[in-house]
Amino acid sequence: MKHLLINFISVLIINVALANQVKVVECSAIVKEKKETVSLKVDELGNIVFWSQNQIAEANPKSIFGALSENFEFFGYEYLRTLVAPNGFSIIEGATTADAFKLGVSKNLTRGFYSYFDLGSGNGDKHLVLSCY
Repeated sequence: MKHLLINFISVLIINVALANQVKVVECSAIVKEKKETVSLKVDELGNIVFWSQNQIAEANPKSIFGALSENFEFFGYEYLRTLVAPNGFSIIEGATTADAFKLGVSKNLTRGFYSYFDLGSGNGDKHLVLSCY
């Protein structure tokens, strides 16, 4: 039992150490003939981590990714969650009562996607393929 506990603690320490190693990845897409860019942080376990204490990502506030750079504590999100999909994509998704988004980055951090859903009218939906580096 003592050996099992030591192994569990060792694995936990390694996972915490890995989670503290964060890579910054920039992803972009052309929207209305203009390059829009978002910067994300991804830990060694593949999880997208918040850019700062209350900010999902870094982006121009006037870009299509602008909501991700806002203070999410005041933005009205009903939920925010991150996950690593079985195919290795790191994903963050969230929604307000009117809008939802899903942003994903491939395991090798070279491609991604961004989906925005207008839950009201549905007229503002956007689906973008991202180039990441």
